[in-house]
Amino acid sequence: MPELVANGPIVPVRLMNELDSGKVVFFCGAGISMGPSSGLPNFGGLVKHIYQVNNLTPDTAEKEALDLDEPDNDRRRPNFDRAIGLLERPDRLGTQMLRRTVIERLSRRPRGQLDTHEALINLSRTAQGVRLITTNFDNRFIEAGLH
Repeated sequence: MPELVANGPIVPVRLMNELDSGKVVFFCGAGISMGPSSGLPNFGGLVKHIYQVNNLTPDTAEKEALDLDEPDNDRRRPNFDRAIGLLERPDRLGTQMLRRTVIERLSRRPRGQLDTHEALINLSRTAQGVRLITTNFDNRFIEAGLH
């Protein structure tokens, strides 16, 4: 099985053949754009940001959603979606303030290299176009040359 880069992952030959035939679609999530130099938060970091900038501490329901009563961080299973939903309550942040906070944070331009994005664009390019699907909210693939 070949390596695409020295000391990189070993790629099965069948996958390389399917890639050459244009039969591979790349699915890319947030991990592609995140990293210490990007400045983009993960979901947990976004929730933490919401609490910090609004000077809030989790109430009882939010503590439960965030599994904060679990003393062992390795066993903690936070439900960030639920916590954000609870923050939308009128007696907490409310919908408008929550959305304003999230938009402000996610509107900051990411930093850092685009090497991974460029490599994925190049790998996913076929004669018919680029076969890449992403759920990312950022424009890193566009910045890397995807048009």
